[in-house]
Amino acid sequence: MAKGLSGVPVVAGGVVGILFFVLTSLWLGKSIIPSQAEVEAKAVYPAPEPLPPVPSADEETGEQVYARVCAACHQATGAGLPPTFPPLAGSSWATGDPETPIRIVLAGLSGPIEVKGTVFQQVMPTQAALTDAQIAKVLTFVRSSFGNAASEVAEEQVAALRPKVAERGSAWTAAELTALRGSAAVPAQEATASADAAVTADGGVAEGAEEAVAEGQEGEAEAVAAADPAVLAEAKKNFDMICSACHGVQGNGAGPAGMALQPKPANFTDPAFWQSRDRAHIIKVITLGGAAVGKSPLMAPFGGQFSEAQIAGLADYVMSFAP
Repeated sequence: MAKGLSGVPVVAGGVVGILFFVLTSLWLGKSIIPSQAEVEAKAVYPAPEPLPPVPSADEETGEQVYARVCAACHQATGAGLPPTFPPLAGSSWATGDPETPIRIVLAGLSGPIEVKGTVFQQVMPTQAALTDAQIAKVLTFVRSSFGNAASEVAEEQVAALRPKVAERGSAWTAAELTALRGSAAVPAQEATASADAAVTADGGVAEGAEEAVAEGQEGEAEAVAAADPAVLAEAKKNFDMICSACHGVQGNGAGPAGMALQPKPANFTDPAFWQSRDRAHIIKVITLGGAAVGKSPLMAPFGGQFSEAQIAGLADYVMSFAP
């Protein structure tokens, strides 16, 4: 019996303890054991460090513009991501005459271009949203960094070319830029063999060439629109060549360039993404860029690179990623 009663003091002590806490809490009008909320309210947390101020367009340095706009594709070292994005280090397209890189930044670049012995087939979107000062600064940075040692680019040079380039409404080709450079020193191996149209000194297409290009594009659009499988096949090709760098081949926002972007590229496989998007929204973003819908300006407009039929096909292909 004595052995069986050995646990009584323990139980009795527990009961007494519980009664003590209950009676004391009733007497004080509150629990003597603090709640989680009370603990957190009294906790002392270090004040968060203030974020660095965002520089204005006038204060931003060329290096800062490069890090924000260019480094995702061309990399912080200027080495690019062969065979997708060309290098700027040692490229005569960047370090030759200053007007060529100005034109590329203002209107973009489309189609094959050979850089340092490698052919790149990508679309560089226009960055005309940058101010003249920002373009001059970032090009001066590129032309004097990564082992490059070219002359500075003046804001006045950008301002003089901007209205002329704006009349184009489409991206440059390597052939057009080569023709404009003339004898401005571009290695023969960096000029592509696709010089299908002559260009004038102000950046326009020579008379007759524009009509031929327009007719070809119209015929191509009609052919693409003839069959849905063909539309989607071309859309997949365009997506893989241009969009996948940021959005990933699987449309999940995990492209090689997108890893360095802030904010991150859209994930088309996320159900939450499609809660506020439809086909019209996707078409608008592709045509006018992210800024047109209040999203990241890093999503450039492609209305000048693709026809309406091609953009519609791209929108359909993007929507095919939806779960």
